[in-house]
Amino acid sequence: MSRFINAISKSDIRLFYVINKKVKCKLLDRVMPVITNLAGPLVVIPITLFLYILSKENMLLRRMALESMLSLSGSHLVVQALKHAVSRERPGFVLDDVYTFKDFYDYSFPSGHTTAAFSMAISTFIFYQPVGMLLIFVAFMVGISRMYIGVHYPSDVLIGAILGTIFPLVIHSILT
Repeated sequence: MSRFINAISKSDIRLFYVINKKVKCKLLDRVMPVITNLAGPLVVIPITLFLYILSKENMLLRRMALESMLSLSGSHLVVQALKHAVSRERPGFVLDDVYTFKDFYDYSFPSGHTTAAFSMAISTFIFYQPVGMLLIFVAFMVGISRMYIGVHYPSDVLIGAILGTIFPLVIHSILT
């Protein structure tokens, strides 16, 4: 079993370096920090609150906003619990030659930005498929950006995407 985990860990690090070092360019150096911030709390929380407040007469939009808020809240609690339970150091703290854009202080696993992006995207997809598909693409790019800027391993992003997909589906099934 330890061989299997070791192989996965090496693959995780290899893929991280491909995204963090090999695809580097000046355009992505400007674009990726913007993409990563699309799923930050200063963006996702005001958007969901704004949609909820704005949607008094559109019950479908109001329900989507409510489910999105619940998904974001629930998934955030799980992300924070996992971060402290696993205590995985960020790549820049343990790997050599990592290109990072700023210092981060908390743990790496799982990616909260990716979880938030997928929570919003899947919540939207349930009610508005065309817009949801666009947001799923954005969520995927948020995950890539988290590795590009050097703050998450691929497995952090993968688990964040899974959590961000499961929560809206569970919330929706409970409320319907």
